[in-house]
Amino acid sequence: MIIDNRDGKGTEFLAMPIETIKDGDIPVPDIEYEETEGLDGIIRGYIAVTWQKIKDGDVVKKYDVVSHVVTAGCQLEEALKGEDGKLVCDEKSIYVVLHPIEEWIEQHIIELPSLGVSK
Repeated sequence: MIIDNRDGKGTEFLAMPIETIKDGDIPVPDIEYEETEGLDGIIRGYIAVTWQKIKDGDVVKKYDVVSHVVTAGCQLEEALKGEDGKLVCDEKSIYVVLHPIEEWIEQHIIELPSLGVSK
């Protein structure tokens, strides 16, 4: 996230790594603040970045990835039956990433300062 104060308006932008932009299709996630329980059972503030909505029947699981809660999985029709009879995904897509609020502020927001030019 980039906050551009150079024009005095505080315009906000989402910046995407070039490798996430494919064939001109730019995915734009939903980004919102959420208080929820982490995998450790503690309720805390997160920035939820939702890349795709979880639909009924989707096979998803939550993972701890460097203190982030990542929900990943696949659609039911893409799932395979594992040896234990449970559905598993051969290839997984990211559904939601919960960023700890402090990490989001420190690592994901860049603020461009005002130019200090008066009109």
